[in-house]
Amino acid sequence: MLSDVYMIIVTAFALFGFYCLAEQVITAIKYSDTPKTVTIIKYDASYKTYDAIQYIHNTLYNNETVVISDNPDNKCPLATTVRPGELSQYITNALFTKPHN
Repeated sequence: MLSDVYMIIVTAFALFGFYCLAEQVITAIKYSDTPKTVTIIKYDASYKTYDAIQYIHNTLYNNETVVISDNPDNKCPLATTVRPGELSQYITNALFTKPHN
């Protein structure tokens, strides 16, 4: 009796895992041809900035998030920190340079 309950639970987890895997594969195929985008955010030490960067990272597919800051020690998770003078060159490289496979 107890082994039947365990088998039902294990089967439910296996089906959920298969669903998550299938969803990721379908999403990757669906968005594989989307153009690359760049989102630019001014550096701010508040949590709202970190939340915005995390939301953009989780929502937008094939997106590069760039944080503008004069101080190279200012780092944000999931984003690249660039000085204002280097922004144009960075965007050109991020958008128009194909990655080497």
